[in-house]
Amino acid sequence: MGTIQYMLIIVGVIVVGLAVSVSVTIFGTNMKQSNTDALINDCMRLASKAQTYYSKPAYLAGGNHSFSQITISDCGWESATNQNGTFEFTDINSASFKIVASGNENTRVEVLVLPDSVALVLAE
Repeated sequence: MGTIQYMLIIVGVIVVGLAVSVSVTIFGTNMKQSNTDALINDCMRLASKAQTYYSKPAYLAGGNHSFSQITISDCGWESATNQNGTFEFTDINSASFKIVASGNENTRVEVLVLPDSVALVLAE
């Protein structure tokens, strides 16, 4: 083989290597964003269940217009961990609390839950 053919092989290997490197980087970024989106979705489902808990009277296993005694199990979840990450209720008081989710891809989401609204505080 000639020198030109060797150069073409080397250039081809370099181009393929760069393409693989870029695709791995893009895949990793998409995995992180996908995990963040899944955490936000799970937090919104928990928040919706928590608002239902808030509005129910105590004799129907509700909070009687208070979040002060809420737990993950009150929202219908048996465990604070699922395939997307780990969830925790923090800053709990009678009128609000935060859901803090830590994802499997080094992601974190915080959602503030109020009786009539939900606010995304942090998504990273």
